[in-house]
Amino acid sequence: MHVLVIGGGMAGLSAAVVLRKSMPDLHITLAEPKAYIEIPWAAIRALFDRAVADANLMDLAAWATKHGVTHVRSTILSLSLVSAKLATGETIPFDVCLVATGARTKIPALGRELVGEGTLSERREMHVREGKQLLEASSVLIIGGGAIGTELAGDLAAYAKQQDKNVAITLVHAGEHLVPELNPAGAAKVKTKLEKLGVRVVLNERAVEENGAWTLGKSGERLEAERVLEAVGIQPSTAFFKQGLLAACLDEAGWVKVDDYFRVHASDGKIFAVGDCCTALTNTAPNAFNNKKVVAGNIISTLKAIEEKEPLDALNAKMKRKRPAPSVFVVTTGPKSGVARTAIGNDYVLLPALKNKTMLTFKAKSEIGV
Repeated sequence: MHVLVIGGGMAGLSAAVVLRKSMPDLHITLAEPKAYIEIPWAAIRALFDRAVADANLMDLAAWATKHGVTHVRSTILSLSLVSAKLATGETIPFDVCLVATGARTKIPALGRELVGEGTLSERREMHVREGKQLLEASSVLIIGGGAIGTELAGDLAAYAKQQDKNVAITLVHAGEHLVPELNPAGAAKVKTKLEKLGVRVVLNERAVEENGAWTLGKSGERLEAERVLEAVGIQPSTAFFKQGLLAACLDEAGWVKVDDYFRVHASDGKIFAVGDCCTALTNTAPNAFNNKKVVAGNIISTLKAIEEKEPLDALNAKMKRKRPAPSVFVVTTGPKSGVARTAIGNDYVLLPALKNKTMLTFKAKSEIGV
């Protein structure tokens, strides 16, 4: 039996590790053009801290060898119910496919939209180059005050201050408070911490570009911006669905539609999707990690049904439903502070300190078997 995993991010790799442990003889192929593994939530800090950058990148070939996975360095051009066509011209047949291609941001430095055949050394060089350019800029406009924009503003301000760089940072957010995942009290604390670092925070406004100049949409105030970083509007990496016969698997925005068992809509039960590319439990790695055994177990049930020639539409009783991760969300405001949302209230000390000290890379490495 053969499982094709598309995408070498946290969701796909963690599920693949469970599959390998559960089925030692299973043939697993990973289609991922990059030669490295990157922990996405540490990518911002990696721009400014070389130790984090080094800890954040791992060799994908070594991981594949360790877990008995065939790594094919290519993007997917199109997908059918039985095979995937690669950019190399090769076609890979499968019994079951797991799509875990994630989503892209509009900030190249964060690496999510890097879909080419990048090497580990090239990505390390990009960290250094992009971080240096941001610290050398006279003014930086960050559009979007979600977790990405907020952490980027905090890190840039803090490391600029450490290096005696004078970078004017403006963070513009359309909402009433920063980081929608936080409650108003936690978000207010984030705003205060950023402002203490010298970041100008503008709420309930939109940055508008016209002829290369940026202004605030309501007031018309001109914004100084040598560099502009758009931390809004992540897009799913799912274009290959549209090139075959599976366009119906996507919703209007391009996200993969899945049921409560992570099965892709209109895929006859042979294709699963997990992580930021799909409509189930998106946008946090804890959700992917919390469901790796659910996804892998449902794939195994499907493989056994295929092998025994049982109808796949009768598998629900043998499958497990998706389960949200515990309610914890941590956002940093530079390398020495932050705010965490927990089930019992906001934490301004312990969890932010843990994330800043480790960037939680130990958690990712444990989950993906590094």
